[in-house]
Amino acid sequence: MQPPAEYDKPYAGKLTIRRLETVEEMIATCPKARTKYGCAKHPPDHSSCDIYIVSDKVLKRDHGTYIFVLRHELEQIPVEFTYNLRA
Repeated sequence: MQPPAEYDKPYAGKLTIRRLETVEEMIATCPKARTKYGCAKHPPDHSSCDIYIVSDKVLKRDHGTYIFVLRHELEQIPVEFTYNLRA
């Protein structure tokens, strides 16, 4: 399932993607996450975003994919910050 075109925009802030080896690392890094496969953290102004995704080994074991988790986490950023950051 794809997001509507008006929301499918590249993130305009500083984006960092970090991989974690285990589900336990993910839970420790993102204890409030709704999934054990990835999470996104950002400051209130959304000027940057750190996305954490578990290893391919974990994703493969659980029948997940990196691109699915990445798209899901990018969709968590409010749309007003995905294409036009304003100071």
